[in-house]
Amino acid sequence: MAHIQHHAEVAVRNLLRKVSMTTDGVLRESDKMDYGSVINLRVEIDLKEGSATFDFEGTSPMVINKLNAPKAINKSAIIYCLKCMVGYDIPLNQGCLAPIHLLIPK
Repeated sequence: MAHIQHHAEVAVRNLLRKVSMTTDGVLRESDKMDYGSVINLRVEIDLKEGSATFDFEGTSPMVINKLNAPKAINKSAIIYCLKCMVGYDIPLNQGCLAPIHLLIPK
C-alpha cells in the first residue's frame, strides 16, 4: 500500500508542477450556489515542492439546511479531481492528498 500511495503522490506532484508552469502558479474560482451562498477557492501551487494550498477563504459560512460540505466532502472532491487530472489511471488513495494543504474557514 505504501508503494501505491507514493506513486499517487508523485503523480499529483508532477501534475501540480505541470499546471504551475502553464499558469502563474495561482488559480482562483468563485461560484454562487442556487440558494445564495458563495464558494471561493484559491489554489496556490509551489513549483519547487510540487505541492499546493487549496484555500476556501471567503466562502460563505455554514447554512441551516442539508447542502453544507464538511471537510471530508471537500477532501473527497479534491482527491477525485486531482485523480482525473493526472491523465492516467491511479487508484484513489491518501497519497493524492499528501502534497495538498487544505484551508477551510470555520
